[in-house]
Amino acid sequence: MNGSIQIIVDTTAILNANNISTDGDSLIVSQGSFVVDYFSNSGNFNVYSGTVQITNFFNYGNFNLKSIDDAAISYFTNFGVASISQSASITGNRFTNDGTLQGLGTVQSTLLNNGTILLGARNPVVFSGSLTVSNLILTATSLINTPIKEVNPQSDYPQLIITQDAHLDGNYTFSFLQGYTPNAASFTPILFQRTQSGYFAYIEQSKEGTTHHLFSFLYTSTSFSFTTLSSTTPSLETSSTTSDKTLITSEGAQSSSSGNSASTSGLPTSHEDPQPSLPAYILGPIIAVGLLVGLIILGYAFKIAWKSNDGCVIN
Repeated sequence: MNGSIQIIVDTTAILNANNISTDGDSLIVSQGSFVVDYFSNSGNFNVYSGTVQITNFFNYGNFNLKSIDDAAISYFTNFGVASISQSASITGNRFTNDGTLQGLGTVQSTLLNNGTILLGARNPVVFSGSLTVSNLILTATSLINTPIKEVNPQSDYPQLIITQDAHLDGNYTFSFLQGYTPNAASFTPILFQRTQSGYFAYIEQSKEGTTHHLFSFLYTSTSFSFTTLSSTTPSLETSSTTSDKTLITSEGAQSSSSGNSASTSGLPTSHEDPQPSLPAYILGPIIAVGLLVGLIILGYAFKIAWKSNDGCVIN
């Protein structure tokens, strides 16, 4: 398909093919059956209900999974934008995200994330609920963002839930919306139901809004959480240190791999002043003169010892 074609698979319609590609087209599945071995989408692919079975799916455009209970996608590679609603789910072997995955719902697959995961729905905006993933692997280029409008999980902000194995890496960001400026509030955006390994390389508050916060963060076997300590303006570079040398600022925090937790001390970062030292152009000649004097003294002492052994008396 190429151009501005719109294909609707609905009611009793069945689309069964080995290879389908869309290029700027619109494909809608609504109560029908969509069974494809290889599918490449560069347009808009909207699934409202019905049956979806795809062996190899490459998404370069927009994929919207609205309300279908179980979209069977064995191998899903996303380079575009994939949106999942709260009531929708994907089952498969591997979901590789190199683009943007946003929304809620369930991914019953191993999610390898090289791109961006935006928790919560964006159109319309929905914060309540969770994105549940079977296995999660975050790489160094990964980014996860949690929008927060109040303090209650799955009501005021979405949670990411990993039911099996989770490996953390990359960046984590959070953003306070609609003028929400909490002080001394705790949030738990990620839950681990089985095993967890790794740490985020960098944690920060998104640049949205006018108020930024100092915060501490905590890894446990069951969750990743953070607590806001105080608010600052973006122009302030206030910083504090932790016992395991994790740096936390109003702009962000480098996550430590030396321990499972980090808490701020509330004190500015201190630096020891280096001890003064002589410049090299002065220190070099001093050392050379010292070596020369030492050699002269050593030679004179050797001469005295040699003459003494020969029975000579030196006046």
